[in-house]
Amino acid sequence: MSGFLKDFKKEVSKVIWPSFDSIVKSTRIVIEFVAILVIFIALSDFILRQFSLNLFRIFG
Repeated sequence: MSGFLKDFKKEVSKVIWPSFDSIVKSTRIVIEFVAILVIFIALSDFILRQFSLNLFRIFG
């Protein structure tokens, strides 16, 4: 078990951890992308719902 912990500590010390600014920038990009995707899906849903309701009114 102690060998595992030594190896773990050795491997973790090799990791290049991102800077705080890099984390903030990446998080902002992800949040913006998700917001754009949510807006796109909501608009698509609204448009398709209106289209299908109009079709049902005309032909249904």
